[in-house]
Amino acid sequence: MESWIILGIGAVSIFSVIVYLFFMFFLPEWVGITGTVAKKAIESHVENSDK
Repeated sequence: MESWIILGIGAVSIFSVIVYLFFMFFLPEWVGITGTVAKKAIESHVENSDK
């Protein structure tokens, strides 16, 4: 009778991991991963030390 709770927790966990992986690959800034947009912004703010 309690097995449906375990199956539900497992299904929600698997679904959550799939959604996180989707965001990780397609919208990395949303999950705290530095993507190409953030890297370009960081590089534009770095001062050149060869002056």
